[in-house]
Amino acid sequence: MLLSRAARGASGESARRRLGLSGLALLVGLVAGLSLDRAFAKDERSSHVALQRAEGGTTTLSKLAQDGGPIAVIVIKGAWCRTCVVQIASLKEKIAEVQATGGQVVVLSGDRRRENRQLQRALRLPFPVLGDPHGDLLEPLGMYPDGARHPAPGLIFVDRCGSIDLVRPGRSPSVSQDQLILGELERLAASACGGVA
Repeated sequence: MLLSRAARGASGESARRRLGLSGLALLVGLVAGLSLDRAFAKDERSSHVALQRAEGGTTTLSKLAQDGGPIAVIVIKGAWCRTCVVQIASLKEKIAEVQATGGQVVVLSGDRRRENRQLQRALRLPFPVLGDPHGDLLEPLGMYPDGARHPAPGLIFVDRCGSIDLVRPGRSPSVSQDQLILGELERLAASACGGVA
């Protein structure tokens, strides 16, 4: 973890304290029998972290959700990751299905604005590409493996009120990512704030 903090020039520990997250909370969640993707459930503060828009300026996941409904955030290592690019390109073909759920898709990488803008233009993505180059959101959520310079791929789901509902680090080879995204967006769109119907 020291390498990733030094490489990005940001203190993950201070970000973790600032967001009120701790390793102890994760441990308690895991010991209580929660799956890893539920151990981070219902974080209302993290969704207020400023993220870079590829086209300029900043936004937050909370603002995007309140303006456009629940969000499936596809976390990618960076524009250089071929597998990540293939995954987001395939989802581009399902944008009508995503919109039918009442939700939206956002891509989030550890890259800076320039790389994200190039990715968005090259793939002609109909959804935003955001950057978290210092790991202010992704590191406290456990998306940076120890010593990594780039976030691990994964999914973050934000409810329509702007709270992080679910963090799912890693890829799920046994489950179609597209089907998982569509199912979670339907669930969140049908739920009141807080994920409860």
